[in-house]
Amino acid sequence: MSKDLFGAWGRDADEYTFGAALAGIGIAAAVAPERVAGTKNEVTAWWAEYGEGRSDVEPYPWQSPLGLPSWDTVDAETWSALWYDRPTGWDHLAVDRDLGSIDEVWLTEVLGGAGGEASVYFPNEASMETLSQWRFPLRIGLIDAAGGVEIGLQLESAAADDEWVETLITPLHLNSETVSADIVLAVGSPEEIGVALDRVREVRGDSLIAFYDDCTLEVLDRLQAGQHAPVVAAVDDARPAEWLIRFVRHLSRDEPFDIALKHASTMRGIVTGPTVFMSEQRPSRRASALAETLRSIETGGKRSTRSFNAAATAADFEDATQAAFATETGDATALVEMEQRASPLIAGAAGARWLQAQITDRAEPERPLGEFRTGTDHEIRVRIAPRDAEWLEAAAPFPEDQLPLDQPSRLTVVLTEPTLLEQPLVEELVLPVTGASSDCVFTLTTGPHSTSVDARLIVLSRNRVLQSARLPEAVAAASEAGRRSLQRVPRQVATPETVVRGAGGNLAERRTFDAAFVVNHDEDGAAGATAVADGQAATIELDDTTITEALEKLTGRLGEIVDQPEDFETLDAEGSRELLVFLAHHGALLRRALVKDFLGETLGAATYLQVVSARPDAYFPFELAYDFTAPGEDATLCPDAAAALEDHDVTAGCPGTHDRDTVCPFGFWAISKVIERHAFQPGIEVPKSFLVRSQPRRDRNTISLSDEALVAVSDRVDNFAAGSAQRLVDSVESASGNVGRPVTWKDWNTDVAKGSSSLLMLLPHTVHSDPLDTFGLEIGSGDRAWAADINEKYLPPADRPVIVALLGCETATTSRVGYERFPGILRRAGAEVVVATLTEVLGRHAAPVGARLAEALYACCEDRPRSVGEVMVGLRRQLLSEGMMMVLALAVFGDADWLLERRH
Repeated sequence: MSKDLFGAWGRDADEYTFGAALAGIGIAAAVAPERVAGTKNEVTAWWAEYGEGRSDVEPYPWQSPLGLPSWDTVDAETWSALWYDRPTGWDHLAVDRDLGSIDEVWLTEVLGGAGGEASVYFPNEASMETLSQWRFPLRIGLIDAAGGVEIGLQLESAAADDEWVETLITPLHLNSETVSADIVLAVGSPEEIGVALDRVREVRGDSLIAFYDDCTLEVLDRLQAGQHAPVVAAVDDARPAEWLIRFVRHLSRDEPFDIALKHASTMRGIVTGPTVFMSEQRPSRRASALAETLRSIETGGKRSTRSFNAAATAADFEDATQAAFATETGDATALVEMEQRASPLIAGAAGARWLQAQITDRAEPERPLGEFRTGTDHEIRVRIAPRDAEWLEAAAPFPEDQLPLDQPSRLTVVLTEPTLLEQPLVEELVLPVTGASSDCVFTLTTGPHSTSVDARLIVLSRNRVLQSARLPEAVAAASEAGRRSLQRVPRQVATPETVVRGAGGNLAERRTFDAAFVVNHDEDGAAGATAVADGQAATIELDDTTITEALEKLTGRLGEIVDQPEDFETLDAEGSRELLVFLAHHGALLRRALVKDFLGETLGAATYLQVVSARPDAYFPFELAYDFTAPGEDATLCPDAAAALEDHDVTAGCPGTHDRDTVCPFGFWAISKVIERHAFQPGIEVPKSFLVRSQPRRDRNTISLSDEALVAVSDRVDNFAAGSAQRLVDSVESASGNVGRPVTWKDWNTDVAKGSSSLLMLLPHTVHSDPLDTFGLEIGSGDRAWAADINEKYLPPADRPVIVALLGCETATTSRVGYERFPGILRRAGAEVVVATLTEVLGRHAAPVGARLAEALYACCEDRPRSVGEVMVGLRRQLLSEGMMMVLALAVFGDADWLLERRH
């Protein structure tokens, strides 16, 4: 028994006196250990002085007194009286982990129980650099394998009885699509909870609350380290849902986390987490932070409507920081409505910052340059900030709509220059909610004979690309023109590059990509890519002869499916086997080109990849890269492949042995990885409506598949197989319930304007106009829409997210049309997701693939919403198992985290 460690001190005291005495002496041991051995009067005088200078929310540090000399000089009754005479306020005890032989569970019960009456937590070193204050309704993460289903049903029932429960609590079932919550709940033994958490690829939350008994601090530390949750608590309560409602009730009354945990619990629990979290994670703190943000919005000298509303809303938040928070239906509920008013004001104010760079000669750091100099060590400072005449800026504003509105964002910045740098340089910057970010600094040295620079900046968050831009290409002689100052050259960083707006919403709540690839061409037209993963970057040459020949052979061989469809009717057909062997052999060469030293292990275990095209013609078929050993020409189909393809879980692989004697579909990235593609999207070409519509958000991230779909088909489809168009219409109608088939673009625009269709199926023929020297899409018989014509009028209203299937001959050709041209055009017009082809050889297969695509899209989300990226992996697996080989060439453009649901 831990009490025996204290010997005669407090032995005869009752539990109230002993608990209070232990609280008092432990505080003294932590704050002023030299006072512990003083006299009774000295201790009393010190305590009074200490209490006068304390904040009423500041935690009391606590440390075991047993290691101090003469720690028991002052009796327990004196320490107990001092504790009872403590200043009013929150009674946090931040307990030092060096407890010696004292049992942490026993100590928690004594300090938090009779006499002590304090909340107890054990501080850890988890980072809370960008602490985001909790926003009501709190998102409660549930894991189905750890009691989540039952807790969810209980919360649903409670919400029906108490309106405030639904207002302040939002249950979320965590899975591969939903990875982030404020609080994660899990029920079971530590081992069972660990297994359940491991089954979900990624779980992020500020806190993890586990329900089990016999807890130890060691177990909490293990859970904290494995799940990256700064705060972990163990609660012994048989009714988690009822406990949670009590807990949120106390949180809504502005109680800190550990205080609310104590008040909600009938049994004692153990908590570990950073002190800043315990003292700052409260509704009033968030109200104060938002008020400060609103006050900081610049009005440009005018009292605009926006600034007036911001000031008024700021005042409301400031009033909330002084409120009593006496009930959960009072001040906390009011904060929900205030948040709704504040979010667009902050979002509108934050959108005036730009990715900027300042180039200087390191020998003359005070003079910004507009171009590089020959034979010079340059310093390149990079930041994100409001416009400044002494800084170069990107061609479009930074996509701020994707960042949190209430906390700083830590972003990765990569500088690439394939000739002057052996490998890309990587730095970090911190972007506050408003104002300029911190600077990051790169060094770039030009040679004495340098004639141009091909430097590119890439900004990422959690391996997600947000924006890329090129620095000036010109290099001038240092002795003459190179001395021109910034004001005498264009202010733009360089040619416009990609703004990835599709990611949208709060990126802190989005899943992490394993790696990102930015595909581009250099100034000489050579294809290349920059690979980024977890703070490391590498430049990849894609114009190697081996790679270009592999691409040509892959494209040509896929064309055989059109010419000889009877050879590929099933997965185990001899033609299918030969094709898979050929694709895998050359796909292995593609993978070899993509894998740098640091990426080898990362890509082997990767599931989620992002691909961004920095130029309209940037092209590389990542989907056809092959992970396994390149098969020999006589390799047989993997015997486990057919059964494995039936599992549409993207984390499930094939258990077979994969050597040169076998070929397996799971080696192809199209089958084993979620690949999110973003076509070239220069911000200056993005219409205003696109900025509003094409981004999943915390409260709007779902594409609801309605009972209507829209289908438009070129008459050429029936030229390949009579009746193909009608069979497509019938299949889509069977899947959705209703379908129209406009035969003119005018009909198409009229129907999409109604906003009732969420699946738009386009099977066009690509045509070229010699007088205009441009390409277009033809539907029906000769009805054409040219590339410049396709805008937001070709899509439903902005509040109706859609998925567009673009399947047809030459809609993604790698030659004249330009890879990604039409998917990119549709994305810029506002399409949330575009499913398109990687090659131009799908003309003859467009109708059957379109039919099966529609059926699979509707069927996959019948039971619950599912992410587009994972739906497409499952769909490829399903169709490939049926022998439809061309699905390997289907790609998804747009945010892979959009959820598809079936609307009835």
